[in-house]
Amino acid sequence: MIIIRIHTLDHSPSEFEGTEPMSFLDVEDDGMMSFPSDVHYQLRATLVSGGVLVEGLVGTRIAAQCGRCLKTFERDVVNDKVCHFYENENITSDDLDISEDIREDLLLNLPLNPLCDDECKGFCPHCGVYLNDSPCVCKLENNDDDDIWDDLNKIKFEK
Repeated sequence: MIIIRIHTLDHSPSEFEGTEPMSFLDVEDDGMMSFPSDVHYQLRATLVSGGVLVEGLVGTRIAAQCGRCLKTFERDVVNDKVCHFYENENITSDDLDISEDIREDLLLNLPLNPLCDDECKGFCPHCGVYLNDSPCVCKLENNDDDDIWDDLNKIKFEK
C-alpha cells in the first residue's frame, strides 16, 4: 500500500520512493503477458491550496508475447505523468492511501497488443514466412496486381 502521511507534508515537495510486489497490480499472469518484477514508484507530494498534489512516476517490467510474431520479450512499462489532486474535503484521515490511483496509472499504460518492436513485421498471412528475417516470396510469385477490393469493385449498382 502506498500511504502518504498528511502531517509530514508542507508546501515544498516531499519525495516518496518504494516498491510494491507484483500482486499490487491484482492482475493474473496469462499466456500473453506476465510481470516478472515489482512495481516501482517515485512520487512527490505537496500541500497546495485546497488539498494535496501527488506527482511522479510508476513502472514495472513485463514479459510478453509479441502480437505480430509471437516471440517472447521483456520491456519496461512506465507512466511518468502521474498527477493526482486530493481535495481537503475528501481526505478523511492523516493517512492518504493512493494505492488504487497509482495502480490504475500503471495499468492504463499496459499495451493491449504488446509488440517486441514497433517495426515488427510479423508473419506473411499467405506463406507464413517471418518477415523480420526475410522478404515474402509469395507476393513475388503472385504478382498479378490483384487488389483485394477487385471483387467489390465489379459489383454494379442500379440507380
